[in-house]
Order: sequence, then C-alpha cells, then structure tokens
Amino acid sequence: MRIVVDLQGAQTESRFRGIGRNNIALTKALLRNRGKHEILIALNGLFPETIETIRATFDGLISQDDIRVWQAVGPLSWFDPANKWRRHAAELMREDFLASLQADIVHVGNFFDGVGDNMTCSVGKRVRIPTAITFHDAIPLIQSDVYLKSNRTFEAFYRSRLEQLLDADLVLAVSDSARREAIEYAKVSPERVISISSACDPMFSPAPVPDSARIALCHKLGLKGSGFVMYSGGGDERKNHLRLIEAFARVPQALRVQHPLVIVGMMPLDHSSRFLEHARAHGLTDREFILGGHVTDEELVNLYRLCTLYVFPSTHEGFGLPVLEAMSCGAPTICADMTSLPEVMGRADSMFDPYDVPGLASLMRDLLHHPQRREELAQYGLARSKLFSWDRCAQAALAAFEKVHQQEPTQTCAPLFGQLLKTVESAVVDRHTPSDGDLIALAAAISSNSHWSKVANPRPKQLLVDLSVIADNDGQSGVQRVAHGILSSLIQSPPAGFAIEPVYSQPGTPSFRYARNYARRYYPALGSLEGEDDIIKLNPGDIFLGLDLHHAVVHRPEFFGRLRQMGVGTVFLIHDLLPIHLPQYFTPGLADLHTRWLQFVCQSDGVVCVSRDVAQSLVAWLNAHSLERQRPLAIGWSLNGCDAPGKWHGAAPGDRAEKAIEQLEGREVFLCVGTIEPRKGHRQLLAAFDLLWARGADLTLVLVGRQGWDVDDLVRSIRRHPEFGRRLLWLTDVNDAFLEHIYCTSRCLVAPSLGEGFCLPLVEAAVRGLPILAHDLPVFREVAGDHATYFQGETPLELATAIASWLEAYRHDMAPSSTGIPHLSWAQNAGNLLKLAIESQWPIHWQRQPTLFLDVSVFVHTDAKTGIQRVIRGLARNLLREPPAGMSVCLIWFDGQVYRHALRLQTRLIHGVNSCADEPIVEFRQGDIYFALDLNVVLQPRMELLQQHMREQGVAIWFLVHDLLPLRHPKWWVPTVSREFKAWISSAARVASGYVCVSKTTADDLTLYLKQERPPNEQAAPVRSFHIGANIDDGESSRGLPDDAVQLLARMAERPSFLMVGTIEPRKGHRQALAAFEQLWSQGHEINLIVVGKKGWLVNDLFERFLRHPRLGRQFHFLQDVSDEYLNRIYAGSTCLLAPSEGEGFGLPLVEAALKHVPIIARDLPIFREVAGDHAYYFSGLGADDLAKAILVWLDLFRRGQHPTTDGMPYLTWRQSARLLTKALGLEVEDAKAANVEGKISRFN
Repeated sequence: MRIVVDLQGAQTESRFRGIGRNNIALTKALLRNRGKHEILIALNGLFPETIETIRATFDGLISQDDIRVWQAVGPLSWFDPANKWRRHAAELMREDFLASLQADIVHVGNFFDGVGDNMTCSVGKRVRIPTAITFHDAIPLIQSDVYLKSNRTFEAFYRSRLEQLLDADLVLAVSDSARREAIEYAKVSPERVISISSACDPMFSPAPVPDSARIALCHKLGLKGSGFVMYSGGGDERKNHLRLIEAFARVPQALRVQHPLVIVGMMPLDHSSRFLEHARAHGLTDREFILGGHVTDEELVNLYRLCTLYVFPSTHEGFGLPVLEAMSCGAPTICADMTSLPEVMGRADSMFDPYDVPGLASLMRDLLHHPQRREELAQYGLARSKLFSWDRCAQAALAAFEKVHQQEPTQTCAPLFGQLLKTVESAVVDRHTPSDGDLIALAAAISSNSHWSKVANPRPKQLLVDLSVIADNDGQSGVQRVAHGILSSLIQSPPAGFAIEPVYSQPGTPSFRYARNYARRYYPALGSLEGEDDIIKLNPGDIFLGLDLHHAVVHRPEFFGRLRQMGVGTVFLIHDLLPIHLPQYFTPGLADLHTRWLQFVCQSDGVVCVSRDVAQSLVAWLNAHSLERQRPLAIGWSLNGCDAPGKWHGAAPGDRAEKAIEQLEGREVFLCVGTIEPRKGHRQLLAAFDLLWARGADLTLVLVGRQGWDVDDLVRSIRRHPEFGRRLLWLTDVNDAFLEHIYCTSRCLVAPSLGEGFCLPLVEAAVRGLPILAHDLPVFREVAGDHATYFQGETPLELATAIASWLEAYRHDMAPSSTGIPHLSWAQNAGNLLKLAIESQWPIHWQRQPTLFLDVSVFVHTDAKTGIQRVIRGLARNLLREPPAGMSVCLIWFDGQVYRHALRLQTRLIHGVNSCADEPIVEFRQGDIYFALDLNVVLQPRMELLQQHMREQGVAIWFLVHDLLPLRHPKWWVPTVSREFKAWISSAARVASGYVCVSKTTADDLTLYLKQERPPNEQAAPVRSFHIGANIDDGESSRGLPDDAVQLLARMAERPSFLMVGTIEPRKGHRQALAAFEQLWSQGHEINLIVVGKKGWLVNDLFERFLRHPRLGRQFHFLQDVSDEYLNRIYAGSTCLLAPSEGEGFGLPLVEAALKHVPIIARDLPIFREVAGDHAYYFSGLGADDLAKAILVWLDLFRRGQHPTTDGMPYLTWRQSARLLTKALGLEVEDAKAANVEGKISRFN
C-alpha cells in the first residue's frame, strides 16, 4: 500500500503549535511502523520557507526522493474574494498531483487549517482517492457564538471543510471525546471514525536543567526565586485564564511570592493586557503574576521541568497536549475535569471543576503547602505519560488504512486541463479575470508537478557535474587538474543507477545547461551523448556535484533553492579556505567573494574537502560564523588522486624541453612546482638560494608554473637574476610528459608554500620516488607524514639552513624517502567521493553546537613566551583539535567593546602562518561557555558588564586561576599590580559561574579567599582544579639554534650544570641562587649556572649584575630569548633543575625537567610537593648559605647515585591536560581515549 501523508499542517502557522508538532510526530511514527507499506510525504510549494526544515526533520527516516513538493498559484487566503479561482485551481492541482503519485490512501493531519494562508485541501473534487483525516475537536461548532458567528469568512471556510469531512473515508480522532464530537456535531458516520489517541514529542522528558538555561529563563521571565506555578497555551477564552488568575489570588500571599503564577504562550496583545488588568484588579503584584509570552520549545521543556506546579484549567480540549507534556517532564500536574482531559489525566484527585474558583484555589494552596504530595503527583504523571505513545497511534492508524484500502479503490478522473479551464472561465464570470502572470505561473506549476509523477520506466538518476569554469577557460590549474581527474574516472566508471552529465552555466542565465558539446569534444567516452546544450531537466534523486571552483553559483540562489525543493542533492568540492585565512596573499575582494561562496555551498547537502586539514578548517570557520542550517551539514574529505608514472599524456618534449632536460642532467636540482603567486613561498625560496649560492653551493633551482597575480616584481627578479638560464630555470608551459621528465631528473621537491588545501606535487613527487622538503604545514604532514623533511619559518636563512641540512642528510642516506607516502589513483579518489555523495558515508555532520569560547585577549596581541603563554598555547591547540563532546571551540578576544573571533591567532596556532583574516563579532547563545584562558587582569573590569549580559543569556562564565600571589605577596610586584589583581578577582567573582585552578594548592587558596570575601548568603561558585601539561618538543614548538649553541652545550657537558627557567622577577629566587653560586665558585666548586628567562619587573639591578657578571660566558650563562628547540636541548644537557622560587601557582619547569629525566632541587613549597612529590630534593631558607649547602648535599647524593630522580614522576601532555580541563568545566571528552588521562591524574591524587 502506498500512503501519501499531506503534511501541510506542519507548514502553516500550526507548525509553531502543538498541532504542528503532532503532525510531525505521527508521521515519524508511521514511518517507523510502516513495515512493507510505502510512505511518501507531500508538501505545498507555496510554503517554500518550510520545505528545507521538514526535509531536515525526516532526514534518515525517509529518502529525500520520497518527499514530494507540489506547486499551485497563490495567494489562496479566503479573506480575499479574488482568490476563489486560485483556491479551486489549487484543489484540483493538488488532487491531480496526489493521483499522479498513485496513492492508495492520503492522510491529512490538519484539515481545518488554511483560512488565511496558502494551505488547500479537498476530498474528491477531481479524483476519488481514499482519504483519512485527523480530527482534533468540534470546538468551533460547539462554541459557534465565539468562533463562527463573529467571523463570517471563517465560518464559510469551516463549514466548507466540514462538508468535505463527510466525504472522507476515514476520520482519526485524537481522543474518545473528539470521536464523540465528530459523530454528534460534525455528523460523521460512527463506522468511519476511530480514536487513535495522541502523544507528545520525546523531547518532553524529565532531566536536570543546566544552570545556564535556568538563569537565562529566570532573566527572561523576571523570576526572582526558584519555584513557580505554570500555565502554557493559547489565549482563547475556553482556556479559562481569568478564573485561574482569580483562584491564584486566593492563595496566601506568602505562597504567591514564593511560587508566582507564570503564563506562557503566544497570544494577542489585547488578551495579554486584559490578563494583566485582571491580575492587578485581584491584588496580584508584578512579582506574583508574570506573563512570559512566546517561548521556544526548549524553553517550554525547561519550564515544565522547573515549575513547582502545572495547572491547566481549560474548559474544552480535543486532547489536552500541554497536560501530557507537563507530566512527561515530571511536573506535578492538575487539570480541569472536562471533555478529553480526564482521558489524559486518569486521576480524579488531580482534577477540578474549571468553573469552581474557590475549589481550584484550595487545591493549589494544598499542593503548594505539601511538597511530598507534589512529588507523588509528579511520579504518577511520569508513569501515566508512558501510556501514551506515537507508535501505538501509528499502528492503530495503519490498521485502519489497511481496512480502507481493501474497500475503496482509487477512481480515474477527467483531464486536468479541462477542469482548470472551467475554473478560469468561472473567475472571468466572477470578474476576477486571471492576469497573464497568473496563467504563466499556472502553466509553470503544472509542468513542475509533472516531474514528480511515478513513470513506468524511470530514467537513471543524473550526476550533474558542474564544469562551468573549465568549459569557459581551462587554465590547467591545480583545481582544474583535480576536476579533470575526478570527472574522467566518473565517466569511465559511472556509479550504478546514475548517468554522468557535465553541466555549465553562463553569466546572466538563471539555470544550468548540459555541457554535451564540450563533453563530446574532450571526453570521448561520453561520445554517445545525444542532444545539444539544452537546459537541464531535473528529477528527484538527481545529484548536483560542484566539482569546479565556481564562484558564480552565489548568483543563482533561486536555482539551488529549486533543487532543494525538488529533492535534488547538492554536493560541492572545497579545495581550501586560503583566500579567507590568508587574504593578504590574494587579489583584493577575493576573500569576500570566497566567503560568500563558502556560505552558499555550506547550505548544500554536503561538502567534500580535499584533505582532513581543509575539513577541520571548514569546521572552525563554521563555528566562528554561526551558519544557520535546518539540518546538519555533511562534511567529508578525500585526498586528491594522482596519475601513476608513465600515464601522463601529452606530446613528447620538444627541442626547448630537451635542451632544458639536458641542462639538468647530472646536477643537484631542487624543483618547485606550482603557480607563481604570493603564498607559494617563491620569494623565500629564491632568497634562500641566493644565500646558498653566495656560500658556494652548486645547486640548481627549477621553478615550474605559470605567472599568477601580484608577482610582477618577483617575475622581474627571476628574469633579471644573474643565474637565470643557468642555475635558475623557470618553465611556464610544461605539458605532462615534460613534467614527468623534470620530476625524474630532480634531486628534491621543495614545497615552501605558506598555505595549501592539498598540494598535488607532493604526491606526484612521491610516486616517482623524489624526496621532499616542505614547509611544516598540517596539510603537508597529513599528506606526507614521516616521509618528508619539514622546515619552519618564513625567512630565507631558515629555508637555506633547512636545504643545507637536508643535503647533508641526503648525502649520508639519512633523508626520509617519499616512496612510503600513501596515494590514491583518480579512480580511488572518485570512488571515495561517491561513497560520500551517493552512499552518504559522511564522517562529520556539522550543526551549530554550544561553544566553548576561550578568551585570549592579551595573548592575541602579545606572546611574551612566559609560563602563562605556554599554558595558553598548549591548551588552546589541543582544545581546538579535540573539542569537548557536543561542543565546538573558538578563540576570542575583547576589542574594548565586544568580543571578536581570534581567527588570526587560531590560524597561527594551527597552521603556523600569519593571517590577516577578518575577525567577526562573537554571537553568544544559551548553553555556550566562556572561559577566560588568558589572564586579563586589566581588561576584566571593562568586560564585566558584557559578561553579565552573557550570563543573562544563559552563557556560563568560567575563569582560569594560576595563583593568588599578587594578593598574598604584593611586595613581589609593582604597586599597581596588586590593586589591578584585586579588581580582577573582584570583578570575576561578580559574574563567575565557576573557577578552574592549575593546582589543588591554588584551588584551596582561592576557596579560602572567596569564602572570606563573599557576602554571607551568597552561593559559592564551584572551584575546581587540574594540572597543566608539558611537551616542549612536540613537533609544533618554535625552532632554531643560535650560532653559539654548540659551544654552550659543550661547556654544560664539562661540569655539573644547574638550570633555572622562568621570568626574572623578585619571587623567583634568582638573587639567592646567584649569591649561592658565587659563594660556591669562590670555594672552588666547578659548576655551571644557566639562567633562561626574560627580564621582568623590580629587577633592574639584578639584571645589570647578570649582564656584567665576571663569570658570564664561562660558569654563568644567561639566555633571554630561546626557541623551544634550544630550551629542549638545554634541559637535556643539564645536570639539575634549580627551582628556588618563593611562590608559584604550578611550577611548569619541574614537569619539563621530568620529561627529560633531569633531577630537581626545589624550595619546599606545597605546590612543588603537589607537582613533584618525592621526585625532587627540597630545601628551605632564604639565605645564600641555605641554598649553597643544599646544592652541596645534593651533589654528594648525585655522585653516589642516591639523589631523588624524576623517573616515574607523573606528568601530563598538553593533550591530556586539555582533557582534564574539559572535565573540570563539567564537560565530557569526546571518546574513550580519556581513560589514559584518568590513569595519569590518579597518580597525582
């Protein structure tokens, strides 16, 4: 049996009410229980804004092909007599459309909608199709004085619908009460009416309400306390609001203040005013009576969960959905004892006479006085609600459909055209002659509807491949080489059930055309294609594949809107986001155009990225731009393919090419392949070779690629270079065969690009065994893994050093071989794409999630490379890569007025390159979390008002606290620091939802401080702790060694070397350490002191002593600015880490030392014992003698092998630390990998 569900009831204004939700819920249940039956959904194209939402709602439950959209000519409102002919035509066209679907039965979920909008329904006006109609109530008939006689247009509409209801084959009543009304008032034959009951959406369920959501709701409604009495629903008179207000006014005032009456729901302004006046007239204050207006579904659910008591005093209902919703959420619920409500409640002592005001007042007073009775009522409601199930409703409906199907065959009908002609003629008689535009629209609607009919021999679905840019101008760029490779493979092996159809569009045309002439010319395998470049004909189930980078699609929203309405899938290939991330390297305006293109393609069904790195960049961009979608965006990736050696086509190299190849024979050739454009790194590469040539290196640099944009000066430099034509070659027109020779002749491929989406030359080099030296970009590591050599930095010296180092390694057979790089053929690449686009094997389904916003307002401007900045870098990188479960992560900064996305910093942290991207204003939403990762001491008081507003929106505000040292020891800082720190923590305390400290020691100190400062009755915000991580040689750290690095490391190896790491400031113990070492040196002890750290505050004299120390460069070494790589080597070369600091929040150097198994001497501080436990040697005292004696004792223990070692000292990587922070914020980590984190932290505990 083929069942067609007319879902217009979920398209009209009813979609915002319970009746619309019920339409959706019953249809889902029908789909779940359909068995062997086929179900189609029919939608009205005159509600275009609802179609994508409904498609999203049923995604995964039904094929998008089976959601059909019919068209008509609007408007259809009954309030305009000129619409009469359109309504009649729409009824005929709808029935004709349903007949074309060969429906065995049609179900209409909301037959009585459509008086003032474009909904239309009819039964048997054109063709007799068995029809089932859901019947909710006969309230307008029963209370005709209220609903009909005051509105004659609505009365005419309603009675017209009633007449057609009698022609229905089946009426599904939502309750026994509604069934009785259908029989008694609507005069439906009893044998044609059954009660299937009703149910509510699964989202109505008991669950704790997050603090952020509770705070936001209280702010929105003006609630001061934690409890309230609730009513939800419309403003109709039968809802009995006035008596509810009167009854509540009789409840004792103490209870009213503690539990105010809250009424929520969309209602006319005059009703709201009347309710407020009535409340005031009965002595209710604004605090005791609250009109909340419209609330979202999510807010409604939370209100049910939070309310002290739910009261529903309606005098007439068809079912009573709000009562069931409230009980399903665990709300203690009472309701009137009228019409259908006893069926829902099922308990006499929870019901009341809605006309008995004193009785209702007494029941509310009793329940508000007795929490145990409310709890018992809540538990009863939960149990009762489980008796109502949409699956049971659907099963009853399906059984009834089957009976009708056995009795009522579909009848044939007269041709549509003749009936429509009569409709138009009647309109002329009525003096409402249709315009030419109406008739054209009518013809277009008829044509559109014909596409949806089921034909006997359906043709294969089409895979429409957009080649608009290539067809116009094939520049043989990397993007177009990818398009050719994929298309060729699709043509050779088309997916089952699909015909490959290249298409294109032209400027000024709204649609696309078949690219048959182009295809026959360039793709012989498609030579059998017939026809010319006609406008494409679309069918449900077709897929439009945006294979080319075609920015012009942004000018065709109507065309792509029609694709979505018709059920044509849309999938786009995304090569990169570089014009957005690195706009400084592209032509002006391209960033804006690419942004608009990206916004456009991200409204499609899915996007395929050319690498995982691009997919991750896309997700980050989506998170920052809060793209609104009706359903999740499917995101996948597949690395580009590559032709195998010898399979490239093209003429054999000509004379010029042969000469170039001969010139390269026997030379050490470094090859760079790619368009000459700003981001590709050619400037750095050429300058690096200048340095190498100046040093006497006999190397050849070959550039292959056409000239791009904004490189005129670079091109002049190349052509005028003294080595041009000798050791510097630039080949602009190279066919595949020529390029094959060049690859085979070269020694190394250099990829100095600052940004790529994939980089095809890496794979082309790998399949030919050519070694690779590449910029250290995430995408290059994704493609090449450990099979390439990487360099960091953008200066010529850094690249020249990397080339020289690579050559040295290569000559000793130590350079990585590229042959292990995995690569795909174009056929495999195309196959992966089809798995995504056709088989829907998408790894990511993005939708706007709650966001963890990491505030880096100071770090975004200044990276002082202190401990705090190391923490920010480590945590931010790892949280961006592995967000908490169900959340996205974004970096933000405060510009003095608003928060902005820190996209430039994010690009630098993840991709290692500088960006000039626009940074949009942050849009906070309920459920988001703001986390002050940075120490915004000066900025925080200026942020406070904004943060207060964020809290009212439902955003949780958390702060990272390193220590309270400026409060506890103000003498260690300049006078303003202590005052600013006090202002910071006071401001934070006024808005904080919670704090996370970097150690338990700090957490205990903060808890004590807040307890001392907090007003007596104020609730304390939670204070939690975690440990920070360390891995300074993680492959992403800063690189570079100074010229004298080797000498220093050699001196360190000559004698015991003690290392101090940290900013030079009063508390760090540098004075004591230097004095102790001067004492030891004077006694003849041959030991080194190495101090690594920048100058801080209040240390001018000490800093001068460092710089002028007589032993500087011999036994005392002072380094102010070192790379992570250098620091790593210094740690490894040290005998002992010295930590004489008088106060710390954590002590990161201790962990860094443990990573290199370096022993530790530390001051006996609680925090150091928390971090290092028994794995350090501790000392006390502030004098030089105290430390000098401790060093001598330790040296003696060290020589005898009895000193404490850091072997086995627990520590965390930054990844593990980020996961612990996630948990400290009350969030879940993404997967079970957290088990390792649990094991690590248990060692601390």
